[in-house]
Amino acid sequence: MIFAPVPEAFRLLIIDDNSDIHNDFRTILTEEEETNSFLDAMEMELFGQAPADSCHKNKYELDFALQGKEGLSKVQASLLEGNPYAVAFVDMRMPPGWDGLETIERIWQVDPHIQIVICSAYSDYSWQEIIGRLGRTDSLLILKKPFDAAEVAQLASALSEKWKLAKQASLKMVQLEGMAQERTQELAYANEALQHEMKERKSAEAALRHAQKMEAIGTLAGGIAHDFNNILFGAMGFAEIALGDAEPGTRIHKSLDQIINAHKRAARLVDQILSFSRQIEHEPQVIHIHPVIKEALSLLRSTIPSTVEIRKEIDVRCGAVMADPTKIYQVIMNLCTNASQAMEDAVGVLEVTLKEVDVLEHEAAFMQVPAGKYARLTVKDNGMGMDQETQNRVFEPYFTTKLDGHGNGLGLATTYGIVKYHNGAIQVDSRQGQGTTFSVFFPIVKEQARVNLDDLVVAAPASGDKHILVVDDEKPIILMEEATLVQWGYEVTSTTDSQEALRLFMENPHTYDAVVTDQTMPKLTGIDLAREMLKVRPDLPIILVTGYSAAVTRQKAPDLGLAAYLEKPVETMVLAQAVDQAISSRNAMQTGAAA
Repeated sequence: MIFAPVPEAFRLLIIDDNSDIHNDFRTILTEEEETNSFLDAMEMELFGQAPADSCHKNKYELDFALQGKEGLSKVQASLLEGNPYAVAFVDMRMPPGWDGLETIERIWQVDPHIQIVICSAYSDYSWQEIIGRLGRTDSLLILKKPFDAAEVAQLASALSEKWKLAKQASLKMVQLEGMAQERTQELAYANEALQHEMKERKSAEAALRHAQKMEAIGTLAGGIAHDFNNILFGAMGFAEIALGDAEPGTRIHKSLDQIINAHKRAARLVDQILSFSRQIEHEPQVIHIHPVIKEALSLLRSTIPSTVEIRKEIDVRCGAVMADPTKIYQVIMNLCTNASQAMEDAVGVLEVTLKEVDVLEHEAAFMQVPAGKYARLTVKDNGMGMDQETQNRVFEPYFTTKLDGHGNGLGLATTYGIVKYHNGAIQVDSRQGQGTTFSVFFPIVKEQARVNLDDLVVAAPASGDKHILVVDDEKPIILMEEATLVQWGYEVTSTTDSQEALRLFMENPHTYDAVVTDQTMPKLTGIDLAREMLKVRPDLPIILVTGYSAAVTRQKAPDLGLAAYLEKPVETMVLAQAVDQAISSRNAMQTGAAA
């Protein structure tokens, strides 16, 4: 029970079937002169000092009842009013109604905090019986009739103060409990925040480890790409030279053609590895998806278990989309790899479908994309499937159902991000024991897809008698580039030492019409070499041919004064064309300046 504020006057209830007793209590507790004089005299006798000013009048508010039932009603009413009684004086014998013991029992049922004084000349119950029936004595005293006025006054005063202190203690306990609950709630919030922060910290640490791992992979990939592209460049270049000497239609001509195509595929694979490790980025362009799917599935076939059959239904007439080809490749690889892992150690079927579809208004609203035509890529497996809870979380970063060491929970999250980046949508449909289907939607664009550069017929460069300085620290590449340019009528001076190249140039700067240089070389890099040469001859055409470099990109090349930027492995004809175009552009500028 929560007490109301302490009133100025204590409420006392006298329950006795004798109205004369009521008057006695009224006289003792509300008449000032007699009671005061008696109490003051007692205080003087006990403490030896004059009493402080005191007034018993109005300290008590008295109510009376002739029967127990009437007394109970008054107690109930006082509680409803919010002004309860502090003390009740109850007679033991009150015929014809309840006796005092029953009255006390009923009163304590509605107000267990009221102090009780039993008033009786004779009791029908022993003290043990009273205790046994009421079960408590902490709020119970006995006053025998006839009672002494001082004793009544003392009991009224002491029990009222006790009731008041109990009320104040209860209020204090309520306040303390409230403070404890508030503090407990604060601690709960703090603990929740701490748990959230720890979870975020773990996620951040995992992301940092992943970023560091990807950075290490990227660094490794960059180094491998440079060396591997140098190998491919030399091998492909010599194959192209040999192809030019071979009789068309012969077996050796066809074999050399297949070798060159294989080198081109290897070069694209290196480019994809660099893209996945974020060493290079590609701008979105208008493309058809089906060649990317074909390339990805060709690579996947050698990486997924032979027990998994790959079925594909690709509509080559599907419209073009605006996309980064390497990102689309990554989506296909992630979904197909995830599907193959769902069928691990079992005979399974991986189905890949590409189809142009119309997404209607109600479907678009659900997918949160505009209505219209979409290229729908579907990857389906007949693996173990997923329950609904897993499907709800499948695109969350770092969420995985795989065993430790078999996944980092980023594959599908990355796929989701790529799809959203391309203004598309992705859906998952799965049943446990029945497999999973991922459907990816990319919006169709009206523009025509760009022509594949590999399919272009490149015009032959014009033969010329110009002098070209070729620099590369790889001897096979020097021999191949020299043979290529000589084949097209150029005079070539070559060296594998970049400092030697700078010395040759400084001896006679105007001897050379163009320079073809590698980027990553000991002593002087290609950029450093170009910078020194351009100080002497600002009009000198310099073509940078690099296996891989983080220091220079195709976008940065013009600002560095380079006439052309080529990535190894480059076709021999493309190399010859770049040299021819660089010299022609230089000549055109000089002619325009002279005019």
